[in-house]
Amino acid sequence: MKIVENSYKRKVSEISMTYNLEPELRDIYTEGNEDSRILEIFLKSNNITDVSIRQIDSIDFSELDMNLKSNRDKVISLSKVLSELNNEQIKFVSCVADMDFEIISQSEPANPFLMWTDFANLEMYLFNDKVLGKFLKIGLGNFPYNFKETTQMLVPVLIYNYSIRYARTCLDSSYQLVSLDKVIKIRNAQLSYDLNEVLTKFLLKNNIVNRKEEFESLIEKVHTLQENSSDFRMFIHGKDFIELLFLFIKKVKNTYTFNDKSFTRAIFSSIEIEDLKNYPLFKNILSKYKVKASA
Repeated sequence: MKIVENSYKRKVSEISMTYNLEPELRDIYTEGNEDSRILEIFLKSNNITDVSIRQIDSIDFSELDMNLKSNRDKVISLSKVLSELNNEQIKFVSCVADMDFEIISQSEPANPFLMWTDFANLEMYLFNDKVLGKFLKIGLGNFPYNFKETTQMLVPVLIYNYSIRYARTCLDSSYQLVSLDKVIKIRNAQLSYDLNEVLTKFLLKNNIVNRKEEFESLIEKVHTLQENSSDFRMFIHGKDFIELLFLFIKKVKNTYTFNDKSFTRAIFSSIEIEDLKNYPLFKNILSKYKVKASA
């Protein structure tokens, strides 16, 4: 099992031809570096060593004549291309994509090559008591708030920011978000966030005050779904989680003087690899790749 890094970007037509000729190949395509590293460690910990993990940036999508704005879009597009080959012998290729807003829009039809994260983003596998609780206590040197207290402060902010992101995607993805450090207030180790003020600043920044009702309607749609959901991690954007958590820690107690990069690396290193097999995505990966290609 290895992460494959190619200096040459293969075209989609080359990828298609390769799998038609060699359908026994065992590959997983990911959106980025963190995804690849976690899958590498997970597979290795489960004694699966014959799978190549490939980042989607290793592929040239120019042939498709599509407006692929993100690595997530590319991963999903590759899964569609593979599905359209109609080659039932290709059994060991997977494209792992963040669920993102899929739980709301449900815009992508299922295909045998596409696997979704169990929550909105990969980072949400860090947002549980075992991982984040351990990081707060040990990684930060007895942080004054435990997991439950930290969650109670962060989650409402994160869900609201996710809802604005969703509304922006529906109406015009070119609109610029307001940075979290511009809209949250942390005083005396307490976090405050005025929802109305946040939306107002966003609308003013993009000169779209006239679209307030449209945004409010879509934001309400997200909150209605979230209130009926059993897990708030479906409605939190991973980058917002990392950013807000770090802002909070810097204001409260940054014992080891983390910076943006070292903080991200530190919290990802706290992930419980063994526990990942309890989640559907990783269960499916194990089920798929524990089978040998010759079987």
